[in-house]
Amino acid sequence: MNSPAGRGFTLGFPRDGRRALRGLPAEMFFHQGPPSRPDLPGFLGEWPCAALPSEIAAGNIRAC
Repeated sequence: MNSPAGRGFTLGFPRDGRRALRGLPAEMFFHQGPPSRPDLPGFLGEWPCAALPSEIAAGNIRAC
């Protein structure tokens, strides 16, 4: 990232991958949110980071 050829972030989902996902039903992408915040929708098997504090408070996530 600090050099002309360096970068600190990935470019994201590949363009050809997006084409392969077209036409699939929304149920494959969106799902129920975490137990402590079911109002937050999940996306592609992940939950929003906004749910992290409530998940920690609920005891569903903890650090070792």
